[in-house]
Amino acid sequence: MFKRRVEDSGKCPVWRFAFRIFYAHIANVLIMLVAAMLVENLGLLHIQVSNGVTPVVVTIVCFLFYVVYIYVQSWRVGQRDQNLILYKHKTKQPLKGLYAAILSQLPGIILAIALQFPSAGFSYVRYARYFNLHFNWFLLNYGETHTWLYFAPLFIAPIVASLAYGLGSRGTFLADKLVYRAADEQKQTNEGKRE
Repeated sequence: MFKRRVEDSGKCPVWRFAFRIFYAHIANVLIMLVAAMLVENLGLLHIQVSNGVTPVVVTIVCFLFYVVYIYVQSWRVGQRDQNLILYKHKTKQPLKGLYAAILSQLPGIILAIALQFPSAGFSYVRYARYFNLHFNWFLLNYGETHTWLYFAPLFIAPIVASLAYGLGSRGTFLADKLVYRAADEQKQTNEGKRE
């Protein structure tokens, strides 16, 4: 009578997972605009900042958002996939996080390769910097002379997504381990003081 839709079943194909990771690049442009406007307008509050602060703040904020967003999305997909594997609705794909992250980085790979071969009259630098806002400060300072540097940020998503997908498929949440480990250590030190 009621047919369950595919979207509701929790299955997430690699292409959809890759788009979730790619979405971080789109959201980083909005975050960059907000962070840059906030830092640039601090002068209205009589807070003096130097000119070089804006790219550093934008890079840090975008990098933190990028890593946390990819980690959370990858962990959730890994956890959902583990539940589907447990109930035999799906086969195990241990490298799904890596495949999705590499697929999401295809525009960056194409831009980085294009930057290695300078073309007459067209510059890909602007597009490569927008794609890699989480690595913007390094690209602004060193990207002109070292075009190979545009390949470096492409490794961040595969590393984070693979790690998070693996942890999610095991049901291990990194924040829980850090918080509860500190709480357990605190409890042990308190018990040691009582004795």
